[in-house]
Parts: sequence; structure tokens; C-alpha cells
Amino acid sequence: MPPGELALRALWALAGVAVLAVGSAVLLSADVGVDPFTASNSHLGLYQLLVNAVLLVVVVIVLFTAGASAYMTAGIGTAPYDAIAPIVVDRTGALYRVVRVAQDLLFVGLAIVLGGPVGVGTVMTAFFAGPLIDFFTREVNTPLLHRLLPDPREPAAST
Repeated sequence: MPPGELALRALWALAGVAVLAVGSAVLLSADVGVDPFTASNSHLGLYQLLVNAVLLVVVVIVLFTAGASAYMTAGIGTAPYDAIAPIVVDRTGALYRVVRVAQDLLFVGLAIVLGGPVGVGTVMTAFFAGPLIDFFTREVNTPLLHRLLPDPREPAAST
């Protein structure tokens, strides 16, 4: 891979991780939980849920999933948790969005058992991350990467 392409892919992945971090920070700041994996690992207990935060959570899920899609589409590495669904998809032919929702719901259950900070944001992220990552990969990040690079790799999340 030419150095310029590697640098562009690295910047694309970094931007995706930054957007993902903003989404996680807003979820945490709003006291509505965090993504399923973080919730299952933190062991911090449940947050008080606020009903009027639902609209905010929808916007945060968009930030979270757009960032996840961007860093995975860059094609220079994926976190182990984010690599599970694409591996299952590659081996079974199942739809990414379905596999990711099942994976996230499994980790929500684990988070509940371990006493992680599960909230409405955690549950909404579990149900919408897969479909939204799939959408952003197909409709936003892959087309943008195709414009920036002569021969971009296939995205990690696929339908």
C-alpha cells in the first residue's frame, strides 16, 4: 500500500474513532448508559434513566454508528468486538445488521449480569447500531472512500 494511501486510511480511521468517542461521551454524559460492550466491561451499576433523553439518544446513536462505520471502512484494522459480526457474516452469509444486533443484545445481557451501566442508550444502541453501521457503510463511508482512493477495500460491515 502506498504511503499516501496508508496515511489517508489512517486519518479516515482516526476520524471514525473520534466520532465514535463523541457518541460514547454524549451517552455517558446524558446518563443514559453506554454501548453494550462498554456497559458489560465497566461493572459500575445502572444509571438513572431519563425518559426525555430518548431524542438525544437517537442523535447520539447516529454519531456513534457513523464513527464506527468510518473507522471500519478505512480497512486498516478493526477492534475485536467490532470484528465479530463481519467474521460471522463472512462465514455464514447472514446479514451484518442482524448479526450485530444479536451480538449487541448478548453483551447487553452480559452487562446486566455484571452490573454494568445499562440504560436506555445501551438498549437503543444494541438495536440500532448494526442497521445504522450497515447504512453508513453502504451509503456514506464507502462512497466517500471510493472518491478519495483509487481502489478502496471492501468495508468490514456488509449487508
